[in-house]
Amino acid sequence: MVTTAIKQFPRGKAFCWFAHASLEYDLADILKTLGIAVVKANNDREHKERPCIPGYNDMDFGDDIRGRLQSMTCRAEDFEGTNFIFLMNMDKFHHQVAYLSQFKPVILYLFGQHLDLQLDEFAGKMNKQIDLKQNPNIFTVCYSKREHDYLMPRLYREVQHHLYHIRFAKRLEDYAPPSGFERLPFVYTSSNSIQNRGDQCGWPQLKEIRTKVPHLLSGHETDQVGGMGRISFDHLRKLYWTCSAYVTFPAWPAPLVMNLKESMLAGAPTAFYDNGRGAADEGLFNDGVGCLSNNVDGLVSYCKRALTDRQFRIEQSEMCQKRAIEFYDFKRQIHKWVELFNEMEKLW
Repeated sequence: MVTTAIKQFPRGKAFCWFAHASLEYDLADILKTLGIAVVKANNDREHKERPCIPGYNDMDFGDDIRGRLQSMTCRAEDFEGTNFIFLMNMDKFHHQVAYLSQFKPVILYLFGQHLDLQLDEFAGKMNKQIDLKQNPNIFTVCYSKREHDYLMPRLYREVQHHLYHIRFAKRLEDYAPPSGFERLPFVYTSSNSIQNRGDQCGWPQLKEIRTKVPHLLSGHETDQVGGMGRISFDHLRKLYWTCSAYVTFPAWPAPLVMNLKESMLAGAPTAFYDNGRGAADEGLFNDGVGCLSNNVDGLVSYCKRALTDRQFRIEQSEMCQKRAIEFYDFKRQIHKWVELFNEMEKLW
């Protein structure tokens, strides 16, 4: 069924304005699979932890267009040759999306880093376009259930079909461990610049955890606090495959983070610090899968058991990977993107 839908999909051309390098890799994979050409883009070319997808990375639409995007003074010719605009993780998205939708249909990908006030203002802008008898021309993709459920009652009925809940689409084959890897007695965390993200992003909790279990830390600037700094994608995966437990933290106020999904796909027994922003609502940790806790003791207890109890470690590895496949496997999510783009084609 998925294959048929993809074959029927019209091949479009995209203008991409992204602000999160790791997610750019996943979304580039989705666009390439659906036959969508990226004509102009502003990707994070400094990110080194994911391999490039040829033709979809290292694009740059230039400083002139970038300046007009930031100041919202764009020209129609900036979007010539494209069918739609794809935006991701914009800080002022409720202003920018409404502005850009006058040029081309817009996909806005929200993934948990936006305040309720911004969501209210965004819904208000979409409804205002309906009041003015204009097509909103905006398709909103929420990766978290919380954002989707928050926006749904605030939108007019006419624009609710432009609201989607689509989880990340990640390929199991990129993360599943090969045979022969053994889990070793250490706990691992990958988090770029976690010490600079503020207390609400888990740095105080991680500092305490590191005093209680053998721990490895990687990510941009983590060499400043005893970590390994930025590492390659291959190195990252090997640590997912060989750690006894993986513990990670939200990028406030996001309910979930991408490395959480990667570690679970890699079969790492996974613990996550709950910041109260919706992780519990996702269902990822239901039925004894992994550990979701809002206190250090709960996270440490899970990690220590994974370090010392081999049978528990094996069971958790299997359960975490199975749940991640259920939630995030590429083949299970791609048909939802097909549905979205088929709706968008009506505006092209």
